[in-house]
Amino acid sequence: MVSLPIAQRNGAQMDLTHAFYSTGLSIATRAEPTSGLFAIASKILSLTFIKWLAILASALCAAGLVVWSVVRSPEFKP
Repeated sequence: MVSLPIAQRNGAQMDLTHAFYSTGLSIATRAEPTSGLFAIASKILSLTFIKWLAILASALCAAGLVVWSVVRSPEFKP
């Protein structure tokens, strides 16, 4: 792919005033009937969120324990 420089010579042959390609960030989300502090708090305190938070905390603790045990082993020399 070759870029086209914007120069007077190219401007005489084609219109270089509009972007050839433009894009934007679009995120699709479902419509929420209510929003606000109570709606956010009810989602954060839901059983599903707390369960996944506990799984994440357990995985982080397990990974930390593995790293700690490897570093504390007598064979490890940094």
